[in-house]
Formats: sequence, C-alpha cells, structure tokens
Amino acid sequence: MSPDAKPHLWQFSATELHIAYERGETTPTEVLESTLQRLERVNPRLNAVITLDAEGAGAAAAASTE
Repeated sequence: MSPDAKPHLWQFSATELHIAYERGETTPTEVLESTLQRLERVNPRLNAVITLDAEGAGAAAAASTE
C-alpha cells in the first residue's frame, strides 16, 4: 500500500477507530462508506446481511459528528 493510500477502515478495531477519530484522520461517514463498499463486495457470496438501512446508518454517522 502506498503511503498516500487510505487503509481499509472496515478492518479497524473500535480502539483504532477511536484514535483515528480523535486525530481527525477519518470520520464515521468515511468508515460507513468503507464498510458499505466491503459489504457490497462480499455479501452476495455470504448472504450475511438481509436488511440494510444504509440511509439510516448514514444519518446516524453524520449526526455523531455534530
């Protein structure tokens, strides 16, 4: 991975996310987008998520930084 490439945020632990939020390195909305992109790639094979409220999750992510 090049130094300018963003890490895979969906792989971060809760502690790593907390530190990244405190440092201003990422936002809940960016983490959600990363997670939704990953879900889009793997869920057709896994069928792990039956119901997804991406809009609600986006609103909650945005509200968490207000």
